[in-house]
Amino acid sequence: MPLPCFQRFPPVCSVIDELSADPMATRTALDEIEKQREADFKRAAVEIKKLRVQVQKKIDEKAASKAAEVPIEEGTSKAAQVPNQQENEA
Repeated sequence: MPLPCFQRFPPVCSVIDELSADPMATRTALDEIEKQREADFKRAAVEIKKLRVQVQKKIDEKAASKAAEVPIEEGTSKAAQVPNQQENEA
């Protein structure tokens, strides 16, 4: 059994219930709700982009600090050093 409208979509249904006698006012109210939803979506998209940039910076910083911890012998690449380090640990 589906939930009543008010439990599924409280803001929309309350507006419809209150303004059902005036269809033009209802349409205007629904337009305002839609504009607010779009504005909220845009704000969320901007926040997500900011968070992605922050996360990428943290990842880059962590990778840089790990790279700084690994001593590089002259004349060898990092890839060539990895097996040497594993042999030293064994």
